[in-house]
Amino acid sequence: MNKAAMTKIFILVTVIVIAVWDVYVISTAGFETSISHVMIEWSYKYPIFTFLMGVVMGHLFWRMGDSRATKKISDFVHDSSENSNKTGDKP
Repeated sequence: MNKAAMTKIFILVTVIVIAVWDVYVISTAGFETSISHVMIEWSYKYPIFTFLMGVVMGHLFWRMGDSRATKKISDFVHDSSENSNKTGDKP
């Protein structure tokens, strides 16, 4: 198994574990134990937390150079928007 496949599996497992945990704690102890509630509470108590979450999200979603996969998607999206513009549709 290559590193890219392992990364995808890691992300999927992490998201599933977080979702299962959140459902479990909400169903057994109420909404104040949810991940969302705790993160909102921390953002009020520790403003640096909100900043750091922004840094992490920026790191994860910042645009990198094209790979074969992103180039294929980007080309498809741009071709679709160009075709819709030719027919008079707004983007």
